Amino acid sequence: GDRAADVVGDRQGLVARHHDVAPLDPPVHPQAAEAQGDHLVVVGGRVIPSFTENAVRVTIVRRRWLDWSALGAVAVVLVLDIMPGVQAWAGVAAIVGGVLNGARLAGWRTIATRRHPILWVLHLGYVWLALGLVLSGVSAFVPTWLPTAPLHALTVGAISVMVLGMMSRVSLGHTGRLLEVGRV
Repeated sequence: GDRAADVVGDRQGLVARHHDVAPLDPPVHPQAAEAQGDHLVVVGGRVIPSFTENAVRVTIVRRRWLDWSALGAVAVVLVLDIMPGVQAWAGVAAIVGGVLNGARLAGWRTIATRRHPILWVLHLGYVWLALGLVLSGVSAFVPTWLPTAPLHALTVGAISVMVLGMMSRVSLGHTGRLLEVGRV
């Protein structure tokens, strides 16, 4: 059978047995989350630095080689994930992709956004993206260690946080309101 599907199924079966629940059928494929991660690399890489510069009045130095390398590494992960027998290479590519995206984020002046929750939430979502990629890479070598952590980091962490952050920002901006959140 498809080795990637077998590995995913094995991980979900392990989690299901641990929690005494039935495994998912069909199994959830982390590749779908990684594909969305590639989308976040493109969109996040364009809007997060731009929003940060405009809101906080800082200059962000864009390193095109890093932008393209980060995107390329995630694209390589997507290709390798569907190929049989190259799980270790996919793991290495995912770790490299996570590190490159973390380095990319480090240049976006995240600390300067600390007083702007509507902005730092986007940075937080990108942190989850980098972490999810690293966890995905580690799971290629140690599939029984935190088997669902990569999927959760990419879906609940990166995708959900980024989507909710963007929806909040867009709903305020497109209705003519200030891009500020109220006190809770």
